[in-house]
Amino acid sequence: MKSWATVWACNLPSNSRGVTLMELMIGLAIISLLLAVAVPTYQRHVIKVHRETAKAALSDVVAQIARLRVRSANANLPNVIDPQTLVTHPSPRYQLQLSPNPVGNAVIFWLTAIPIDRVQQGDGGLTLSSNGRGCWHQSNDRPSGYECAVGDKAW
Repeated sequence: MKSWATVWACNLPSNSRGVTLMELMIGLAIISLLLAVAVPTYQRHVIKVHRETAKAALSDVVAQIARLRVRSANANLPNVIDPQTLVTHPSPRYQLQLSPNPVGNAVIFWLTAIPIDRVQQGDGGLTLSSNGRGCWHQSNDRPSGYECAVGDKAW
């Protein structure tokens, strides 16, 4: 009795020898085109996801500071929290910085997320003020204030 492989090989036409070089080149060209579109799209998506994660981290920290201020009977921000405790954050992609800004009797502060990861650099920094106004500084990795400038996106 003949094996299955022998029967299958015998049924092939004698001029069939596998994949030609042209077929292989066409296949590689198709794969290359798909990758040329898919890889940049994936990279943009990853950057956007990390930015959204940083936004959530900023919101969490602002909520924590608000709770601390309520517990301490609305004491001034520097008396409630040490800004040095917020300089680093568990995220390896952004560095959080707290900037108190005394205005009149009230203390307004803003948090800044500065991209420190190679992938995120160039995407722009994020700021969130104590009154809940957020801004994505698209062209500036190190924003100096919380106000949105021309070309920035509020969130």
